[in-house]
Amino acid sequence: MNFDELMEINPLSINIVKKVDHKDYYVCIDAGSTQTRSMAFSEDDIVNRAKIGILKTDTATSIVKRVPATIRPKKQIRENLECEVELNDKKYHFVKETMRNYLSAQGTVMVSNTSKVDQELLYQSVLFQTALNLYLRDIQAGSYADCYNVNLYLSLPPEDFISERIDKITNILTGMAKVTFPRLKRTMNICINDVQLYSEPEAAACRYINRNSVNDDTIIFLDCGGRSKGSLIVKNGTIIQDAIMTDFGGGELMLGEIATAVAENNNITIPSIDTIRQALKTGVLKIGNEDVSIIEEINDAKDTLSDGCVECISKLLDTSNTKIEEVQRVVCTGRTFLETYDENGKVISPSMVTNVSKHYENSPVKITFEFNSEDSPVVKGLYSYAVTSMMEG
Repeated sequence: MNFDELMEINPLSINIVKKVDHKDYYVCIDAGSTQTRSMAFSEDDIVNRAKIGILKTDTATSIVKRVPATIRPKKQIRENLECEVELNDKKYHFVKETMRNYLSAQGTVMVSNTSKVDQELLYQSVLFQTALNLYLRDIQAGSYADCYNVNLYLSLPPEDFISERIDKITNILTGMAKVTFPRLKRTMNICINDVQLYSEPEAAACRYINRNSVNDDTIIFLDCGGRSKGSLIVKNGTIIQDAIMTDFGGGELMLGEIATAVAENNNITIPSIDTIRQALKTGVLKIGNEDVSIIEEINDAKDTLSDGCVECISKLLDTSNTKIEEVQRVVCTGRTFLETYDENGKVISPSMVTNVSKHYENSPVKITFEFNSEDSPVVKGLYSYAVTSMMEG
C-alpha cells in the first residue's frame, strides 16, 4: 500500500504487536511554507531497491490545549492527526490537516519576515513528519520499535546557511525527542543522531542533474516557494556554492496580490489566502452564488512576481560573476510556477515561467526556460544526497 492508501486506514483496525529494540532510518524532509514533503527509508530499502513513498501534509499547525471529548475518533488516520511533541525542554500539543477543520482552529503558518530556523513551526513540522513517516512504515512492516534512530536530511532557504543558524537548528534537533499521536494510540522515541542541511534550490538542482543531461551547460535554477525565492547556478554539472541566494517574495505574496485585486474589482472584503489558493487551481472564485473568473488578477500577479524573479536572476549573475551570454538554461521549480486549468483541462493561465521568459524575448541571447514539473524535486534531491552518503558510509 502507498502512503495515500495507508492514511485512509481506520486506526482501530491496526494491531501491531511485534516489537523490536530499535529501527534505523534516513529521513528526508522539505518543510515548505505551505506543504511539507518527506521520505523515510532504511539501508535495506536501498539494497532491495524498494519503492519509497513520499508523505505530504499541510505545514500549517493549530496549537491546542486539548481536544474536546465530543470530537470522537474518526475512520481514517489522516482525520486523527493530533500530535504531542516533547523536544528538549519544550512541549507542543497541536492538530494537523482535517483535525484543524473539526476544531475550527486557527492555524500557525510559516511567515516570510522571520528565518525558518527561528520559527517553532519548523521543529514541530520536522518531528511530526518524521514520526508519521515511521508510524506508516511500521504499519507496512507489521512491527514497532522502542527507539527509532534517524539520520535527518533537511532543506532550508539559502538565507539560513550562516553559522549561527546552522548551529541553532543542529543543536535543537540532535538528540532524543518523544512524539505521541493520542488518537492513534502511539508514542515514539526518536533519536536524531545526525542532521545534514541543504538549501532548497541545491536539492532541486541535484535531482535535476541526476535525471537530465547537463553536459557543459551553465544553468540557473530558480526555486519559488511560498515565502521566498532561492536561486543558484550550475556550471559544467557543478553547483557554485558561493552563489546560492535567497530573495523574499514567493507564492504567498502572489496570492496576497490576487486577493487584494479580487476584493477591489468585485467590491468585497479581501478573501483568505487559503480561498485564493484553491481558486488558483481553476481560475474561478465563488462569490455568493456566482462563479467569478479571476484569471485577469492571476495573470497580473504573475507579471508582478516575475519581475522579482528577473531581479533574482540578475543578482545571481552578478554574485557568480557570470554573464547572461554564458547561460543556456533557466530551470524553475516550485508550485508557484504551476499552470491554471479550467474544468475541461485547458490551460487558462500559463506557467509563470512564460512571464519570466518574456523579459528576455528581445535579448540577442537565446536561453531555454523550463518548468521542472516533477513532483517533489527538493525532497528527491535530499534522497539522492542521503543515498550517496549511505553508500560512501
